[in-house]
Amino acid sequence: MNDDADCFCSTILTPEFFSTYWEERPLLVKAADFPDNPLPSMIDADTMMDILGRIPDQLKIFKKGRAVAPSVSPWLAYLDGASLIVNMADRTHPRLFAFCRELATRFFHHVFAVLYLTPPGTFAVNVHSDDQDTILVQLWGTKAWKVFGPLPGLRLILSDEMAGKSETVPTGAEGPPVLECTLSAGDVLYIPRGHLHCAKTPESSQSLHVTLTVPSSDMNRGAALERTLGEIIRGPLRPQDSMQIAATAAPVSTNSTSRPGGNVLDEEE
Repeated sequence: MNDDADCFCSTILTPEFFSTYWEERPLLVKAADFPDNPLPSMIDADTMMDILGRIPDQLKIFKKGRAVAPSVSPWLAYLDGASLIVNMADRTHPRLFAFCRELATRFFHHVFAVLYLTPPGTFAVNVHSDDQDTILVQLWGTKAWKVFGPLPGLRLILSDEMAGKSETVPTGAEGPPVLECTLSAGDVLYIPRGHLHCAKTPESSQSLHVTLTVPSSDMNRGAALERTLGEIIRGPLRPQDSMQIAATAAPVSTNSTSRPGGNVLDEEE
């Protein structure tokens, strides 16, 4: 049992969430409707400073859509308008780790956390889509978000179908936002896999949010089959390989993902 997960699941990961929103449409839950949200109390400013000082290998720095050289001091980069992004942040915080593990056990098989610290008046990345389902929780400060629909034919995307990563999404291609909001401490925003989105801090506030990440494209049977075949092609064929292909591929569903009760495969961040 995990009290943090119990509280989060009773308000956010409800049967209605999975039947109405999961991989279909974004969801915004304001702090006023979730006063017992346990996540904002997990990471204060001192805790964030401690995390940043202990995980140099997991730290990424971005400023307005461009990566900043890792040789640059993160503190100087932040003061210059860059965002500090801590991947696998759950590995640095026992309580957050236990929370993610419990969500994984109950619903998703695998969940990890990413922290985003952004200074006032800027943004980390341009409009883009992810091959993961993400649940964002604002820990402190504020950040304005726009969530758009997926690009045509690219709803439940795989890793090589993400938009806005290596190339900029053409101006206007995202269409009008389906959800526009400003997150404050305690607010929760769910963004389905494949939905384009972008965010920016106001001039008056910095922002720290945690992204609870479900690597759902990695759990797709089609992606699993592609990965398995690739491993076999690169190495010698073994008798058990044919059994592995059969177990991975059957039954094949185009959009089979990690919905509760579905089949998933283990995957690291």
